[in-house]
Amino acid sequence: MLRSGATILYAHWEGFVRASGTAYLEYIASRRLRYRDLVIPLRAVALEQEFNISSQPVNGERLREIADFILNHQHRKCRISWKRAIDTHSNLKSAVFRGIVLRLGLDYSLYETKEKLIDKVLLHYRNNIAHGKGLYPSYDTYEEMHWEVIGLMELYRNQIENAALTKGYKAQMPGT
Repeated sequence: MLRSGATILYAHWEGFVRASGTAYLEYIASRRLRYRDLVIPLRAVALEQEFNISSQPVNGERLREIADFILNHQHRKCRISWKRAIDTHSNLKSAVFRGIVLRLGLDYSLYETKEKLIDKVLLHYRNNIAHGKGLYPSYDTYEEMHWEVIGLMELYRNQIENAALTKGYKAQMPGT
């Protein structure tokens, strides 16, 4: 049961991070904001998708197009393709989680003290159990891991909810 619990806890963590981040981006996309109205990390997400940066090399011509867009087209409404914008790489280690939190324009410093928990405890058990190793967490280890992960998910949810409610996704205009 403890082995199953550890793998299910990890799956819940990974799925929650992906689903919550995706829902937040869907909410922002539904606002139909202009590029200039978004905080820099969210502009970067939209520009990455606008120019399909992740799948095509950025050569001199593409770099010129991107620079022109950044300088001359920030008034356009952005399109955030939210369905695939959050990628956990099927292995939500702390470095991947950090990238997701920063992509969403959220504060990662709140999670820095939990990196060891994510990488050395949660992922350690999930990877070893899922890949057939005979690893058994103790009841105390599982219980601590359970409550720590639930706390991380609550913190992440609170950050997303607060950013949505306070419009933390919006860029601060000069003089406001």
